[in-house]
Amino acid sequence: MTSFKYSNLGRFGISTGSRVLFPIQGEGENLAGSIGGKFNYRDDLTGDKDSYFGVEAGLYFFYGLMGVQFNYNIDAKTNYNVGLFIKYF
Repeated sequence: MTSFKYSNLGRFGISTGSRVLFPIQGEGENLAGSIGGKFNYRDDLTGDKDSYFGVEAGLYFFYGLMGVQFNYNIDAKTNYNVGLFIKYF
């Protein structure tokens, strides 16, 4: 699969923004949350550039090594995204 079939967007995208992390359980090493805002940039398969703002919220486990993140995008093509994050330092 080289593209998102139904949204007509390329697979690769770049985003930049700010995120605030806060502890939920203990000092946040077992469970932490985040909320933030970002600006997304992604190529459209028709050759146009697609840029939009978004809001994100997440939950992170095991010292922040694993997490689930939900993004609400202010864009008609991709309203929301859900992602699983696994980090390795």
